[in-house]
Amino acid sequence: MTVDGFSVISHQSSVITHHSSLITHHSSLISHQSSLITHHSSVISHQSSVIA
Repeated sequence: MTVDGFSVISHQSSVITHHSSLITHHSSLISHQSSLITHHSSVISHQSSVIA
């Protein structure tokens, strides 16, 4: 194993780590959006019950 090969491997691993952190951030955004949608629908149902 040469030094160049090791630097390539370490660069690939850092890219993979960055990519996985992006995926984790994206999934947390999706879960946050879904909780917002759930909150919005509960507000709508509450308003409709007040109107009724």
